[in-house]
Amino acid sequence: FLATGAFLRAMKTSERRWAWIMAAAAGTGALFHLTAIALLAVLGLAFLIDSFSRGMALRQTIDRGIALFLPSALALVPALAVLAAGVRSQGRFSVGGISPFSLESFTQGFGGMLMQMGGLQGFSGPEAALPGWAGLLALAIIAIVAVALWWSGRLPPLSAGLALSALVILPAIMAAMRMPNLEFPRYFLVPACVLIVLAAMGFAGLWRNAGTGRIAAVALLALWSGGQAIAVARFISEGRGERLPHVTRIAASGDARFATNSPFRVPMIAGFLGTEAKLSIQHVEPAAFCANPPLWFIAEIRETAAPAFITGGPQACATRYTIAPGPDRTRSSGWTLYRRL
Repeated sequence: FLATGAFLRAMKTSERRWAWIMAAAAGTGALFHLTAIALLAVLGLAFLIDSFSRGMALRQTIDRGIALFLPSALALVPALAVLAAGVRSQGRFSVGGISPFSLESFTQGFGGMLMQMGGLQGFSGPEAALPGWAGLLALAIIAIVAVALWWSGRLPPLSAGLALSALVILPAIMAAMRMPNLEFPRYFLVPACVLIVLAAMGFAGLWRNAGTGRIAAVALLALWSGGQAIAVARFISEGRGERLPHVTRIAASGDARFATNSPFRVPMIAGFLGTEAKLSIQHVEPAAFCANPPLWFIAEIRETAAPAFITGGPQACATRYTIAPGPDRTRSSGWTLYRRL
């Protein structure tokens, strides 16, 4: 948000201090999340769209682009150095989990981001599912609306460039590259940030018009606030799905050991919940599975219906598990608890 705000101010005022503020925000952000690099790419593309739509000469565009983005490029050096060091010593890193690309996963992530940022998830519920084509349809609608408003002069070139770059071009590139793990809305942090900025600019425009414009602004803000309030209240009451009952059931069974098909994420979350609730559970690593297969198996399944039976453990000692009956199996958690046959 700071980087995007500084970019907008730099584009309006041409003051060098805003370029350095953008660099400080982007450089610091990149140390915490490499999404900051994608954000700078989006801002750069928006800059080019704005420059060429205004008929700016090529030489002037290059000079202005260097003045605006060179500080940010320099600010990325520490993060890129850390990334290079991590790549060279990748043996000390573990991949948490990779899910293959699919149109459904893209729609779940991109559509989920649009629903969350728009305040719609509070009204639709956390398990609202969108069909596979909905994400592509959303891309097309956003592109058509942005181009139409831009063409009619009601949307400034810079705002149109931001909308097209962050909400259309970047997600389209991610889909074309068939990137993994796109079912998580947080992978669309850059489009989400820009969407909120554009929504705030739209609200400000309606508010300045007074009369019906101001009434529309208040009504939209009330709907958005209501949806977000419901979503936040649901999150406070439910957390990240009903996972604690699984941990409680395992801890109380006498054999508090479990295996999983997601050996990075599930043990981390289960261990945290067990520590918070003062419950003792133990994750069995795949290498130790054959010696004494655990009684429980937590399967991270994101499909609507979990299978009644599942096979766990290495192939040499594959063990059959059956789904554990009970009220604590919920889709919102993404976990399904199984018991050894």
